[in-house]
Order: sequence, then structure tokens, then C-alpha cells
Amino acid sequence: MEKFCIGKYKEDAKEGKGWFLGSFMKDEIRKTDKIQFKYWKLKKGKNPENKALTHTSPEYTIILKGKLDGEIDGQKIELETGDYIVIRAGVPHHYPINIYEDVEAFTLRVPNNEKHS
Repeated sequence: MEKFCIGKYKEDAKEGKGWFLGSFMKDEIRKTDKIQFKYWKLKKGKNPENKALTHTSPEYTIILKGKLDGEIDGQKIELETGDYIVIRAGVPHHYPINIYEDVEAFTLRVPNNEKHS
């Protein structure tokens, strides 16, 4: 049994659609039902996976770089470098819709959702 793990989030995230911690990970040390942790990036333009989502866990996102817009529970929002957003479980959200500057971000869900997207 491994006692620790050192990784590169940008590389490790490639195997799990950006997620590098969660119940769906293959290796035991990163497999957990307590948390999901994702690194994601999108290029300027329209979001190619432009759809509204609702999760059973709260979602916490930090924008490391870039600028985007979206909708949270019907309210228009804009996020940019240094912003974070906390979305309660069950609240419909639709972001990013438009990406004004290339975006890099981390998203965290606690507890782990049953599936990842």
C-alpha cells in the first residue's frame, strides 16, 4: 500500500477528464469517495460542452487564469483570474458559456459525486 503520492496535476488529470482525485480513479491512493478534485482548461470561444448541470454535492471553483461567463440558478455571472465561486448542492449551473480569455481552473466537490463530468 502506497503511503503517499506525488504527481503533476496537468498530466494526471488527462486520464480522468480533468479529475485527479475521486472514486473513479484507477490507482488506490487517488481513489476516494470523500472528494473530487479537477484541473480544467478551455480555450477562448464557446464552451464545447455547453450544458446546464446540477450536482448532489456542493461545488467550489477557483479561476487561476482567464475570463468567462455563465449562469447560476438563472443569474448571469462573470468570473476572471483570482475569482472563486461556491455553488450549493442542487443548484443548477451553466458555466462557462463564453470564454473571453483562455481559462485554467480547479474544481472541488465534497463529498464525491457518483459520477464525474
